Formats: sequence, structure tokens, C-alpha cells
Amino acid sequence: MSELATQEEIDAALAKIYAKLDANGDGSLSTDELKGALKAMGCPEEMLDEAVKELVGEMDDDGDNKVSAEEFQKAMMANAPNDGKPTKQDVADLLSEMG
Repeated sequence: MSELATQEEIDAALAKIYAKLDANGDGSLSTDELKGALKAMGCPEEMLDEAVKELVGEMDDDGDNKVSAEEFQKAMMANAPNDGKPTKQDVADLLSEMG
């Protein structure tokens, strides 16, 4: 098995991805920002609204209809490979996918 990523590596990667998604830099991901990210990743236009609604529903713990950095990290780690213990390669692949 590949070497596991350290928590610092994971945190840095998720912070970098979050900052890229947070287009206006206000510290939260709005539905418009999530829609833009999904569109850039190739989500079909007709599925965007439903996909964003589903994402926000899964990640938004406090009900403000936005995704905070903490909510984002929690959701990403819940879906991380190897039972929440991503390898260094997993982290590198995620960064590559998210540009």
C-alpha cells in the first residue's frame, strides 16, 4: 500500500481546493459557487440544480444553505478512500482533478 498522507498534507490540499472553489473569497461556498465548480467538472447543465441541492443537503450542517470550510473538510474526509485515510497519491490525484 502507498504511504498514507499526513493530516497536514490533507488539510493543506483541502484548504487549497476550498480556496479555489470559494470564488468570491468570503469563506463559504454558495450554491452559485458550487454550481460553477460542478459545471467546470463537466456536470450537465440540466443536472446542476439538483446536484447542487444534493451537495448542500449533504454538507451543510448548520442549515445556512452554504458550505463552510469545516463542513467541506468533514464531507471530503467522510468520502475519503481507505476508510478516511487517503494516501499521498490520493491527495495528489484529488489536487490534480480539482486543478
